[in-house]
Amino acid sequence: MLTSSWYQLPERSDNAPLIVISAAGRIWSYDDTGALTYGQSLMLEYGTSNPDGTFEAKGSYLPRDIGPAPSWRNLRVPIADLPEDADVVRIVANDPNLTGDQWLAFTPPRVPQLDTLESVIGSEQPVLLDWAVGLQFPCQRPFDHRYGVAEMPNYRILPDRPLAVSSTDTWQAAEFGGPLGFTEVLARPEAIPTYLDGDWARDWGSLERYVRYYPNAEPADVATEQVTRSGLWNPGTLRVYEQ
Repeated sequence: MLTSSWYQLPERSDNAPLIVISAAGRIWSYDDTGALTYGQSLMLEYGTSNPDGTFEAKGSYLPRDIGPAPSWRNLRVPIADLPEDADVVRIVANDPNLTGDQWLAFTPPRVPQLDTLESVIGSEQPVLLDWAVGLQFPCQRPFDHRYGVAEMPNYRILPDRPLAVSSTDTWQAAEFGGPLGFTEVLARPEAIPTYLDGDWARDWGSLERYVRYYPNAEPADVATEQVTRSGLWNPGTLRVYEQ
């Protein structure tokens, strides 16, 4: 069993509504339907600080875990769900199961400052929108494809993990001629933590930033010309092969 130190919470604000714990392994949790994911215990304990510098535990909260286990992911605790007087938190973890796949790892809790997707990406930057999310993000600009040359996107927006793994990662893959072919050659994806406002336990999808291998590379300079042809114009002999 492990009990961390107490961590002071900042003043509550609208743009910092969550306590987040990055964790990996098998962790006990429930989803919004009440379905259980079996694992080991990881709880956030909250309390109050006393004038003499000591702390008093008041209760505990089971963080929301959207998975997928056992990979690293962000567990969420809405600060609004804690009592108003709670100003300190700590992690209490217990792993009595000695089987090989029952383990857990975690970081100290943090309270990130959140921004909207529109404020981070805006509507001018090129974005790779997976086909499954295109209608959900009408304000983001899909990357251009002109004269046979594709524009390199700066971000990629994916659907929820099951759909991304089973569908969008597949048809967009390099082996099928999809846009992940040239993006993976030119850049590596870097995941950005994201949350669905007001529905913190939902796997809405994910956001990736493309970190380019050659950031100073310049776009291709494509030369084009316009030529008018007759509808009867024949550019050359058509080769026909007979068996």
